[in-house]
Amino acid sequence: MFPKSYRFEIDKGIQAASATYRKAKQALEESLGIFLPNTRNPSEDFNETVDFITNITDKKVLDAYEKGLHRGLKQALMWLANGTLSVNNHEIIVNGTLKVRIKRRKSDNTYQILEYEFEPEDIGLNKVDQ
Repeated sequence: MFPKSYRFEIDKGIQAASATYRKAKQALEESLGIFLPNTRNPSEDFNETVDFITNITDKKVLDAYEKGLHRGLKQALMWLANGTLSVNNHEIIVNGTLKVRIKRRKSDNTYQILEYEFEPEDIGLNKVDQ
């Protein structure tokens, strides 16, 4: 059996680790603006918080991916409508530089305009010389 003073040191270390888990969990909750209840086991609470963040992140990634697909399809249709892209004999023909302009909302609710230009060769297509 361990001497009493040694057990006291182990207990102090466990308490410090538990307090650290609680503080880390609280900091994560504050930064995300959420509240998750505490149980008797701080390490499990912390792991549940991390799992919650992972689930949120996965959903945000999938939402962003879907939004990107929507934007890309809309842009391709606009290029077809304005003649930048055309289809001839099952072949895509690019008549100029492909330009993309995005209005992005930032976290502080201001907007940023992002503009990109792609040459057909950048995306694996051939440009038509006019």
